[in-house]
Amino acid sequence: MTIRIVVREDHTVMSSSGPALAVDVGAFACTATLVVDGEARAVPEAGTGARRWPSAVLPDGDGWLVGTAAQRRRRTDPGLDPLSGDPSALAPLLAAITAEAGRLSGLSGGTFDRIVLTARDLPAQTLVAAVPAGPADAEVLDAAVAVALDPLLPPAGTTLVCDVGRGATVSVVRDGAVLGRATAGAGGAALEELLVARIVADGPDWAAPLLAVPRGRAEVADFAARIVHGLSGAEEIEEYLTPLAPPYRFTRADLAAVAAPFGDRLAAALRAALEQAATRPDSVVLAGGAALSPVVADLVRRTAAALGLPSPQVTARPEGAASRGTAAWAATAADRVLPARAVPRHTRPVAWAVPGGSGILTRWLAGAGDSVAAGAAVATVRTAEGSLLTLTVPEAGVLTEPRAPVGAVIAGDRPAATLRLAPPAERMRHVAGLVCDREPVLAASVLAGTRGTDAWTFDLSTGALHRFRPDLHAAPAATVVTAGPDGRAVLAVQLPGMRHLVFDIAAGKVLADVTDPAGDKTFALDGPGWRLVTSRFEAPSRLFGRRGTGTRTYTVWDLATGRPLSTTQVKPKFPAPQRLGFAADPPHEAALRDGGLRGRRTVACSPDGARLLVQTFAADRWFLDAWEV
Repeated sequence: MTIRIVVREDHTVMSSSGPALAVDVGAFACTATLVVDGEARAVPEAGTGARRWPSAVLPDGDGWLVGTAAQRRRRTDPGLDPLSGDPSALAPLLAAITAEAGRLSGLSGGTFDRIVLTARDLPAQTLVAAVPAGPADAEVLDAAVAVALDPLLPPAGTTLVCDVGRGATVSVVRDGAVLGRATAGAGGAALEELLVARIVADGPDWAAPLLAVPRGRAEVADFAARIVHGLSGAEEIEEYLTPLAPPYRFTRADLAAVAAPFGDRLAAALRAALEQAATRPDSVVLAGGAALSPVVADLVRRTAAALGLPSPQVTARPEGAASRGTAAWAATAADRVLPARAVPRHTRPVAWAVPGGSGILTRWLAGAGDSVAAGAAVATVRTAEGSLLTLTVPEAGVLTEPRAPVGAVIAGDRPAATLRLAPPAERMRHVAGLVCDREPVLAASVLAGTRGTDAWTFDLSTGALHRFRPDLHAAPAATVVTAGPDGRAVLAVQLPGMRHLVFDIAAGKVLADVTDPAGDKTFALDGPGWRLVTSRFEAPSRLFGRRGTGTRTYTVWDLATGRPLSTTQVKPKFPAPQRLGFAADPPHEAALRDGGLRGRRTVACSPDGARLLVQTFAADRWFLDAWEV
């Protein structure tokens, strides 16, 4: 599905087939994108209207505080960590985001066709388990793949994604697959840790004592985070750690000096990801919450330049790149189909009814691809009582995949192996039946023959049958079929007035026209030599009262020019010739004579072995039958 992008203030427009919700679960904050009726828009936090939902969850009586409300109370109660790996810690946050998206969309109960999530530090099972129960199926998309699909980025073949949030991950992505990946440490969190150490060193009297009291370290970490985010839009910032603490000034140059050690780890991660992917990227993209910091962006830019990589691209809202890409992925759900795998012919699944209902497969006695006889032992299974049983196959065949792995549960309703059976003998299909006046002629892989005034050809390679009836004004006195000089089947007919026409059977056109007014009904055709022979008989003279045998004259004609080549006179023993023709060429195919059948039978196969030709001579006729094997 083609996605059409139009940027309008705070949302984008793209094609979609149904309502969908995309959520990017981050360590510091979550972003969500709603797609309804082709409109894609950010889902702001309820109450504050902020684009990002802080990743904070706090129990509040019978309910929950999430987002900013939970973050404000975190100074006295740490609450739950949504990224702890416990689905119950993440579920309240996703429920709040889903409810707000449903309210904005007007959908009753927040019903979506699809909910797609991305996360960097949580397994897919945890994310899916945290999604509120409903008719929508939840799916998980790799965060780097989602960033590469961001509609605000120009299309690229291979993309190197630097996702810097709480962690820093470098991934090489192409066609929705991750080719290489490496981590560069704690990413944004590492910057905060380095900054906390700098703050404590700069304020031993007002900052260091806080580390000894409960929640004091969290206070300093929040102070460091405010400095990092404040420097995203200013060259210098002045903040107060506490109302009694002195003002603390910090510049971008100071932050760059603090972040220098992180640059070395980032360069190592870039090299590792590129080496694993074994390819060079077409583009480099910087995404994640820390990408908002000019210091981080400049650090990534200088590292990429040192490695000879393209200049990193940063969208206007890099913290939402994964969410936007996930929404684009959700919009193309209808295109992601998996066709069923056709079961090979003569393949049969095999199951065993184990006493007690089920058992555990302990060993395969035959491997995939092994031929087994009927009743052969192929595996062993342990029943619930602990006894071992040997499993046998009902028929002979070849054991193939899929097979149940060792340790799998074997039950009567669960196929555990696949058996490829020997294909049964198949009947041949009759595809052509012909009757000929003369023995058919083989021209290359084409058989040609005549029946009355009709000529036909049968292509042994393709099985194509072609009939040809020449347009004649009078019935022919005789017909002959043979192979021409180029191997094509030709038909020669003799018309009244001793006119001889030679046709290309396949094309249906006249190739030669020869007339011998003095000839009789006997003629022969030399296809390879492209010659025609005619004859005429002169009766003996009664001179001196004796009767002679007469003289027969044979004329050989050049069919290319229509002129006679030579004339020969003989005195035959009988007035009419018994047979007239040229010397036969060697036979074109090997014939098998079956003396046990009535008449003479010739058997031949097509070059591909797909068709069998049976030619029988009986009752002065030739019978041709073609069978498809």
